[in-house]
Amino acid sequence: MPKVFMVKVESILKWKVEGPVKKKIKMIRSQILSKNSDAVAIPDDDLHITLATGPEWKAIRKRAKSSDFDEPDFTIDIEPNPKVMEQGVKKSWYVRLKNQRDWKEYVMDLLQGGFDKGRVYHISIANLTGRVGDSVSMVEQFVTEDITQSDLKEIEKYADKLFAAIGIDIEFTRHFHDRVNDPRNKKPITTAELIGIFRRTYKRHGKRIRKFSPGAEAVIKDMRADINMPFVINIDRNGMLDLVAKTVMRKRDFKTTSMELPV
Repeated sequence: MPKVFMVKVESILKWKVEGPVKKKIKMIRSQILSKNSDAVAIPDDDLHITLATGPEWKAIRKRAKSSDFDEPDFTIDIEPNPKVMEQGVKKSWYVRLKNQRDWKEYVMDLLQGGFDKGRVYHISIANLTGRVGDSVSMVEQFVTEDITQSDLKEIEKYADKLFAAIGIDIEFTRHFHDRVNDPRNKKPITTAELIGIFRRTYKRHGKRIRKFSPGAEAVIKDMRADINMPFVINIDRNGMLDLVAKTVMRKRDFKTTSMELPV
């Protein structure tokens, strides 16, 4: 059987709701309709999660197709309690997705950049007309929080899995954690941005980095987000190469005498 793609490329980039999640949605939708006389159900075929929209997405959409995008590799589930949002003449009943951070990182990884950074990923269940275009699009704003030590450990696990294929382990210094949340970044650096940087670095420069000698230094430069990540190659006690990320900063005109690796 041909592969079925749940990521759909339309006027927006969306994930079509199916399976166990749809069953839960239908139960919640019935409860909403029974308690709210002004609520009109959004049809089953129109139930979806908006992943990206707006002018930046439209520029990508021209050359994109559904098969270009990987499906989520994490558990997809919804919060049990529906919410309601009014905006002007619009009114929407919706449920939030669990694992908001996973969804943010998934979308950032798909699109190699940030789109709708404040979006809370959700599924609109009903509105005042039943037409999906009449729903409130941005039901809430996601509040960016500092990257914690636990977050860095998860990022390190992700990067380790990538770079293990070329025999490199990823490490962060204590200064890295301090600097990633520094106000001098002006715009906070996100976990999704860091994951995207490691993914693109492995893809574009992994084999080259594997040939670096111990003590070699370079700077990974995310040209789109103006994030700079200086690192050094060390050898650990087991003889394995370590890529030690010394620091990180968002700075457009970052100057360095070290080798630059653009991603």
